Amino acid sequence: VVPVLNEYIMRFRNMRLPIFASRDWHPKETVHFTSSGGLWPEHCIQDTAGAKFHNDLNLPKDTIIITKGTDYDQDSYSAFDGFVEERLGEIPDVEVVKVPFSVMLECDGVNHLFIGGLATDYCVRATVLDALKFGFKVTLLEDACRGVEINEGDTERALTEMRKAGVVVAHLPTMDESADFASELYRMYARYADSKDWRIELFNVDEHEYGGLSSITFSVEGDGVERLLKENGVHSYTAL
Repeated sequence: VVPVLNEYIMRFRNMRLPIFASRDWHPKETVHFTSSGGLWPEHCIQDTAGAKFHNDLNLPKDTIIITKGTDYDQDSYSAFDGFVEERLGEIPDVEVVKVPFSVMLECDGVNHLFIGGLATDYCVRATVLDALKFGFKVTLLEDACRGVEINEGDTERALTEMRKAGVVVAHLPTMDESADFASELYRMYARYADSKDWRIELFNVDEHEYGGLSSITFSVEGDGVERLLKENGVHSYTAL
């Protein structure tokens, strides 16, 4: 799944969207492992090479890391069981706060998650279902997922359950990088324009076969529009 995930990561980065990566960070002893009555062999033990992300996974430096599976008595399959470490201030000795993933998303104004990884029938399934329960729009990147299949048919059953719960399924060949993002980008710029007392006029909207919007054409007028957009990294704004 790594090459496919890398392709999605590149697309999302080009859209200036945040990347979240969840990791298992298990203690040496946990009910998650067969040695303590669990389902799984030892894996992703804290501060070991096995807990690192795959060497070929092209995670940007500013990727937000979600840590899960740290408790002895919990499996913690879902990324929503995890937390993000936030340091209070710039001083090295200042306390690090563990912010729940759901709180981090709310604070960042995220309302749509695109989810891929391992494994379809466990961590991906649990994360997708929790995201839907929290009220997020969720797109499953099916070609960037794989199942474990402890029991034959587990992966397909998980996919069926996620579809019934309301997930949208996407694949690279059918998901143009602008699909489903155009409307969210437009809303982002509209909110920003409103905060600056700029005027927006909507000219045209094109739907994408995937189910989102492939393009939105609009104008922005107001004091300092061009300068502020360029200062914020929007150099090709005529193409948005």
